[in-house]
Amino acid sequence: MRVDRPRTTVKLLRVVFGALLLSVAACQFDSLGPAPLHDGAVLYWDAAAEPDGAASDGAASDGARGPDASESVADAAESVADASESVVDAQLDADVDAACVPEPIGDRCDGLDDDCDPATADGAGDPLLGVACDGVDLDLCAEGAWVCMAGELVCDEAPGDDPELCNGIDDDCDPTTGDGADDGLIGLACDGPDDDLCLGGVWHCAGGAPLCDDDPASAVDLCNSSDDDCDPASADGADDPLVGARCDGPDSDRCPEGEQTCESGLLTCSDFTGGAVDECNGVDDDCDPATADGAGDVLLGASCDGLDGDLCTEGVTVCLLGAPACGDVTDTSVESCNAIDDDCDGMTDDGFHNTDPVCEGAPLLGTVVGNAAPGGLLTATAGSEAFYLVRITDSSGGTNRLHATITLLSGAGADYDLHVRCLTCTGALASSSTVRGPASHTDTVGIRRDTGGSDDSFDVRIEVRHQSGASCAPWTLVVTGNVAISGIGENCPN
Repeated sequence: MRVDRPRTTVKLLRVVFGALLLSVAACQFDSLGPAPLHDGAVLYWDAAAEPDGAASDGAASDGARGPDASESVADAAESVADASESVVDAQLDADVDAACVPEPIGDRCDGLDDDCDPATADGAGDPLLGVACDGVDLDLCAEGAWVCMAGELVCDEAPGDDPELCNGIDDDCDPTTGDGADDGLIGLACDGPDDDLCLGGVWHCAGGAPLCDDDPASAVDLCNSSDDDCDPASADGADDPLVGARCDGPDSDRCPEGEQTCESGLLTCSDFTGGAVDECNGVDDDCDPATADGAGDVLLGASCDGLDGDLCTEGVTVCLLGAPACGDVTDTSVESCNAIDDDCDGMTDDGFHNTDPVCEGAPLLGTVVGNAAPGGLLTATAGSEAFYLVRITDSSGGTNRLHATITLLSGAGADYDLHVRCLTCTGALASSSTVRGPASHTDTVGIRRDTGGSDDSFDVRIEVRHQSGASCAPWTLVVTGNVAISGIGENCPN
């Protein structure tokens, strides 16, 4: 074992020894003679050598020594001190070497020569030297080794911490910290394996690997002016199920005639058609089951003419079994001579003016007696042209002439003429009456016949012919038998 004297003791010995030497040197200077010093140096002082007994270089008189002498004394003292230190060090080393006892374990790291061998490094035998160690960081990992520096054991681990990453490894060598406790990714927002780009989750450490807890369902981009899927490249409403769907615009029907589009964040229907009306066709034209078939048909409710012979709109159009039908169930309206368009054909009293009747097949008006009283009376009333057959009979066996008077009364506003033919339609014209005028008036024709035979009975054809007048006025035809008109001769010969 080596025993060291305290360093203060050595320093004190050096100071004392130097002081003794300085005292000796001072005495030698006082004798003004040469003074042998350490290493053969000689200090000499001779005050008489100065001229006029004065001190050199401005030094004071009274035999005082000059500055050169003082510097020489200081130099000499320093030399003496150095020499004395060397002597003391040599003596101390000799004393130590003689007293050193080597340590059994060798030279520890303590700044001392524990193995009494100056050739071995301090701490060469220290059992901790080279052993793994953990430096002054936040982890617990022994990544350095103990080294001996300036008499102290120092861990030479490189600075810096080992962060605990999420990798299933105890990176910081501390079992108490969770896996990934220092991982910068853990806790940050993340986007999972979905179709959107939204950071909808947070990174967690699970099973030794980072795991994003983002909802697997993708955020769809609806039509709302928001980037729902966090993808600027996708159009607003790109995933909206309503975009592209059929829709009904702001019209009166409910028919989806347009498509939904996304305009400025709002769903807009492209149906710009007019409202579809429900016609009477068996189809739901307005796409509203609540409305009756034909509810919007303009024909329904209108006046109409049924399946009769006139043109009068005496019914109302209804929707029947998907088709418009007329509710006119009246009989045919027949035109009369009444200044009214009875059959609604646009012509008033049509058929009561120039109807051009046919003589052949004319109806038999009746029979009168031409030569006996009473002769009889036949009448007919109408408002249009007509032919009648009248039979005048002989009641005397041919001994008397046959007479008959035929009169026609035309109403106001109409003018009819009276024509009478004997026997047949092609027979001789017995007589005509063509009294004119818009006022009521009468046309009269007398008939006379005498054949001298046993029976003078005969037929006459009476024609009522329209002459003029814009309106229809009824006429009355009267045939009187056995009435003669004065001045009328034989006009129906054999």
